[in-house]
Amino acid sequence: MNTRTREILALIILFLVTAIAAYWIMEWLSTKNYKDSTTIPFESESADVTTMDDPLDALDPIPKQLSLGQIAARQELAEYAFEIGSIADKLFNLISSTKKNYYRELYTFLHAFPPDQTTLSAQLENELSQLALVLIAYPEIFIAIDCHSDNTSDPASMRQLTNAQAESISAFLREKGILNDQFSTTGYGSDMPITPNTNEASRKQNRRIEMSIQAR
Repeated sequence: MNTRTREILALIILFLVTAIAAYWIMEWLSTKNYKDSTTIPFESESADVTTMDDPLDALDPIPKQLSLGQIAARQELAEYAFEIGSIADKLFNLISSTKKNYYRELYTFLHAFPPDQTTLSAQLENELSQLALVLIAYPEIFIAIDCHSDNTSDPASMRQLTNAQAESISAFLREKGILNDQFSTTGYGSDMPITPNTNEASRKQNRRIEMSIQAR
């Protein structure tokens, strides 16, 4: 066998070895990718079912999992006689509807603080008690409660007044078992009137408590 023939045979052998090695590498990679891909559905199923891309979906009135206490609380709410037009009545009707994108909808309480007072009236306590029932049954709901005043005093004093009113509401809701991470309260004083403070009727409208629904 001459030198030329040996070179050709060596090239053929090298080609065959390279082809066989490439084949086994491709087989190993395809097997590894298949095993990795088969774990994806399992990982997805084990993820938190309540995690959603859209923050508005956090307010879905039908969460994936309910505790027995929440189920019982919702059954009781279905038969509860809310004060017509109250915050709790409006919120429960909204939750019970087919509407889901109710992020930041704004409602005004039926009852507010008397002028220059920080103590809850009996009517306001009753309205807050009904609201607490809804929040207990629907812990996925987060609300913001804002206290507003008229301009019968300087802005700093009115802001201090509404901050104290907001704290009274916070304390009451906590006593009812509502956790701090389900609501917030803020006093805005006279900074955000809805009508000019030209007479007592308009000042009464500005002395208000509002509630908005927010995503966590």
